[in-house]
Amino acid sequence: MESKTDEFQEESLKAMDYLIETSKKVLAKIKNLGVRVQPVHLDLHPHNTLFEGNELKAILDYDGCCVSELIREVGFILHRAVRQYVVNQGIPHSDRERIKREIKNGREVFFEAYEKINPLTPKEKSLLPFFIQDECLHKVHSLLNKHYLGAGTPWIKELPKQIILLKEGEYFYD
Repeated sequence: MESKTDEFQEESLKAMDYLIETSKKVLAKIKNLGVRVQPVHLDLHPHNTLFEGNELKAILDYDGCCVSELIREVGFILHRAVRQYVVNQGIPHSDRERIKREIKNGREVFFEAYEKINPLTPKEKSLLPFFIQDECLHKVHSLLNKHYLGAGTPWIKELPKQIILLKEGEYFYD
């Protein structure tokens, strides 16, 4: 019988080539960009918001707040909001073309609303997919670091999810 540790190591090793290649691609693109930096939440998604009807009443979970790139935050919000939109459409995972189409539709709706408040430059928009993937890579690194350096983390079960989110980031490239 395989232990949870063996199972985790097997899953980690399966993803390693993909993680390394994606890291190289993303880091090459976002290094020294000179983009806007400001305080950001870095975990803003539908499950960290409280609404009453259509009115936002509260934002939760501020432990990830820091000063970082604005487009990192926008990319994270865009990814998670559009992901939730696609999930709510009930599209089967096997229907990749429909998923891509709905992501494009969700992205357009998001930008239409967001840019009324804070317009993004064309450069920022073009970099969003790289920041979406970079944020996922940060989370994968943190999980692996805690697991292999012995600190342990109850969040290690999130590794497969983060790898899925990393792969989903590819859908945001035009």
